[in-house]
Amino acid sequence: MIGCFAKSRMALAAGLVTTAVVTLCVAVRRADGPLWLAVIAVALVLTLGCLLSLLVANMTAAHCDHALQRLLHIDLEPELFVKAYEPVALSMRPGRAGRVIAAVNLSEGLCAMGEWRRALQVIEEPGDDLPPLRRGALKALVMRSRCRCMLWSGDRDTAERAVAEFKTCIETLDSSNPRLAAEMRRDVELYVLWCSLLAGEKTDTGRLEDLMKRTPTMLAKFDICRMIVLAAKNNEDRLTEERFCRLIASEGGGLACAVQMRRLYPVSS
Repeated sequence: MIGCFAKSRMALAAGLVTTAVVTLCVAVRRADGPLWLAVIAVALVLTLGCLLSLLVANMTAAHCDHALQRLLHIDLEPELFVKAYEPVALSMRPGRAGRVIAAVNLSEGLCAMGEWRRALQVIEEPGDDLPPLRRGALKALVMRSRCRCMLWSGDRDTAERAVAEFKTCIETLDSSNPRLAAEMRRDVELYVLWCSLLAGEKTDTGRLEDLMKRTPTMLAKFDICRMIVLAAKNNEDRLTEERFCRLIASEGGGLACAVQMRRLYPVSS
């Protein structure tokens, strides 16, 4: 991750240069003393300096990544996110865990832009050489991302197949990673309900509204907001449908669904 951001690369370079300078100063200072003491001092300074440089660089990279994720999940600016994040994702080594996670993040941004076909294309499978436990968790993450793309596309048949595969994948995690399986199972339940709404089935919008209030990120809230619009339409509840369409239009920022809704429900500046 350090090599993916200019700031983290600069932080690492600055740390290593500082370490080299301090190490040289220590070596010069200890030149007149016992050799063994000079070697220990130099080795200690060099080791601590390198470790500290890596720590600072990793923290800088994490901060940069968090700032980019905020563009998508909180600020709802998928185009800005994709433009900034795509080079980051492509700079990572294919098949590695970091690359798989980055591809999923990029896919979410493209899906939010309404480019769900391209979002599906950028998703990558975890490499076979990864540890089985890690690979299983990444596989579940990949399948969840595919489900979201299919659900937002509105293709019910394909979405149902994707959700069924996701459900099977989660069942295989029950024994190896029960905590992750429990977390992902909530997504499965939500996606099964989403599929039923695409099929025209009715459900209680109040329950979805409560869930939306408890959802932590804005991007995830608009997944549920979209489901409420579908549910209200199936229930022939025009008032609720229009209320949430207007909410998407006014609060959805740069999301493709918000741009579309603003054509139907113009937002006054």
